Amino acid sequence: MGMRLALAMALAPVVAAGAQEADSLWLREVVVEGARVVSKAGGVAIYPAQWQKEASASLYAVLARAGLNGIRVDEVGNTITPLDNRGGVELRINGVKASAYDLLQVAPTDLLRIEYTDSPGVRHGREVGRVVNFIVRVPVAGYGAGARLSNAVTAAVGRNSVYARASRGTSQVSVDYGMGYTRFDGARTEETARYLMPGNTLRTIVRSDADGLMTALSHSVGLAYSMRRDSVLAFQARLRTDIERTPHNDSRRVVADGNEASGASMLSAERRATPVADVFLDASLGSKTRLTVSAAVSMADSRRDYSYDEGSPYAYHLHGRSYRLDAEAVAESRPGPFVVTAGMVCSQHYDAIDYGGDVDAADRSRVSDIYGSAQLKGSLWRVDYVAGIGLSTYYFRRNASAHRFTLLRPKLTVQCPLPFRLKLSYDIELSEYMSRMAATGSAVVRVNSMEAEAGNSGLRPYRRVEQWLRLSYDGVRLSASLQGSLRVNHDCNMERYSRHADAAGNAVFVKTQVNDGHCSMLSVSGYCRADIIERRLSVAANGGVYRFINIGADYRHFYTAFNGGVSLAAHFGKLTLTAAADNGWRFMEGERRGQQGGSVGMTASCRLGRFTLAAYWQNPFRNTIMSERTELVNRFVGKSTTRRNGNLGNLLGISVSWTMGNEQNER
Repeated sequence: MGMRLALAMALAPVVAAGAQEADSLWLREVVVEGARVVSKAGGVAIYPAQWQKEASASLYAVLARAGLNGIRVDEVGNTITPLDNRGGVELRINGVKASAYDLLQVAPTDLLRIEYTDSPGVRHGREVGRVVNFIVRVPVAGYGAGARLSNAVTAAVGRNSVYARASRGTSQVSVDYGMGYTRFDGARTEETARYLMPGNTLRTIVRSDADGLMTALSHSVGLAYSMRRDSVLAFQARLRTDIERTPHNDSRRVVADGNEASGASMLSAERRATPVADVFLDASLGSKTRLTVSAAVSMADSRRDYSYDEGSPYAYHLHGRSYRLDAEAVAESRPGPFVVTAGMVCSQHYDAIDYGGDVDAADRSRVSDIYGSAQLKGSLWRVDYVAGIGLSTYYFRRNASAHRFTLLRPKLTVQCPLPFRLKLSYDIELSEYMSRMAATGSAVVRVNSMEAEAGNSGLRPYRRVEQWLRLSYDGVRLSASLQGSLRVNHDCNMERYSRHADAAGNAVFVKTQVNDGHCSMLSVSGYCRADIIERRLSVAANGGVYRFINIGADYRHFYTAFNGGVSLAAHFGKLTLTAAADNGWRFMEGERRGQQGGSVGMTASCRLGRFTLAAYWQNPFRNTIMSERTELVNRFVGKSTTRRNGNLGNLLGISVSWTMGNEQNER
């Protein structure tokens, strides 16, 4: 025991100084008896205690107990959601990009540590705001199988998966299948819209859902082969197909226009199939250099049928096809007391969308995204640093419109140790972003009797400058951090409403997106995790004050909000009780002020041999949940929209996890 503890203490500074990618390649195992959170340049390394892993049914459950700032972990639905809309969350296992089904195949007891960063290095391209990398033991012999069944008993919602794998020598073959379903009949939307008509008169329309139905079904099948030769070579090839169907996303609503009221029906059906093939290779080129290469090819076929009869009948359908190639190559070397990383990411994307019915449009587009980066990481005079630079070129062509966007992306992170186990770090980064809600098509789609949406093929990525200053403390039973950040988006993608007249002379308000003005966020936030009773009771909390500044061509909007959450975990032998709550995410972007609904959940889990039984209770004592509220403060259109869901209130469910096998893990 003394030798293992000494090894852990000796490697702790390396973990604090190493990069996420470097850690996953060079540091194979650290033995830590108690739960620990260690601050590192750009993020934290989390070492769950053994009892925490034994009491968890999945890696999602372990991550949920960490209570990390800025993300919401749903261990029942197997999702990780960024709360601040700052890019997506990229999941990795031992440095390899992973899906939800990949995570469910890993036993929590095989987890060594979790590397979490909210400041990804220059290696990562756009739309990646956070990276969660699970470092796990790898089975090298034997077989394993398992199943996870998670289903609600008060609502028709669930997600179930099974997997099996066999390892022999250096090879492993695995197969998995997952199925999810949802049926909500208690979702309602209420909207009050005020339109500035010609002549400066206001017209108010209230739209309220009387009933609705949303049903969805998904299937996922995966097959993988991997080969590993100690730390010299790792190879993996995977095939996966996802099929998603939403036969119903319907509502019947009452439309009150002044003193007149009428009924309207909205019907929508969608289906999508996405086969994906990818390969991954990690090879050692000598004692100090590694090369990682990956590539993925995907196709997607999607269809949608939509109709809405407010004012007059309106219906359209679309058929979309998409083909995509993503490739990445990263070389990492340790020529001295530092790590040098250089890489290239290339993405080629082609899609075709054809409309029919009341929408007459056909779009053909090509996106070429090439990004190269270099990074230097090390320690100088006890100061850890990460210095990198990237160069991206983004080419977009849709029909006859084309443009190119090139940006130099520097990034610097420094971390300095202070007395009393304190650390002070500073980050600054210039990056590029494209709104995930960007509409670049040529179609003009009617939303209701007064509004329409139009795409903008000239929409382009924008520059984002972010700075963080973080003070952290890493103790034996207490970890805490306080940080301030400033994010400035220049010439960003913003909504814009304009008033037009249709062929009959009626006013129509058209929403589009343009590159306009800037959107900034200033925040002060904190995070704390403490073991109140060692091996029995732990608590984690995060929260912050956020100031949003939006300046457009014809408006200036400001908004201040508090966002935060807390989680609690108690362990009693084979029984673990957890509770978590947050107030959602309040924000303002452009002229839209929004609030995601808060979440409250409690889980009781018990591990019985190869089985883990869990019961969960989400949003207790609340019959109806406010899932989203938005307010539009445009000079032409003022709108308040609230979405509620009666199926998510007092949601009770049961989860059963089962594993079997005789696998031997790597040491």
